[in-house]
Amino acid sequence: MPDWTVQCLGAEQLERALRDIVEAKIAAARQVIAQLVAPPVLDVKVQVFPGHVIPEIGMVGKACHKGMFVLSLDAGNPNPARCLLDGTLRRQVAHEVPHCLRMAGPGYGRTFGEALVSEGLAGRLRARSRKSFLVLFFKKEHFFSG
Repeated sequence: MPDWTVQCLGAEQLERALRDIVEAKIAAARQVIAQLVAPPVLDVKVQVFPGHVIPEIGMVGKACHKGMFVLSLDAGNPNPARCLLDGTLRRQVAHEVPHCLRMAGPGYGRTFGEALVSEGLAGRLRARSRKSFLVLFFKKEHFFSG
């Protein structure tokens, strides 16, 4: 991945085998994305951040700016191991890349409508990278209380 640099922060908290799998899955995601859009030059930071992930998948991504996104994992959560193998990590990467692309252009968005466009574009690339319909992994209770 000459145009993507992967750095594991807090690597001592991740077993070497797990780091290797994460890096391989990010590389595989980049290859799939490259078939759909020219991948930007990116720094991908992988960090262990217990308790600050989507519990059902044990990870979360965040695009920080046009040249970097962070993938957070919770090593104590039982779900990342499954999600590394079932394509969830690849879909998470495919979701963050369009955010980085938008940040290089018009930006993520300052209004709710602009944010919907950004999320829609990110979801569309994620769905195309999976070669299936968009699958949302958020549950209703993430958005509504009660």
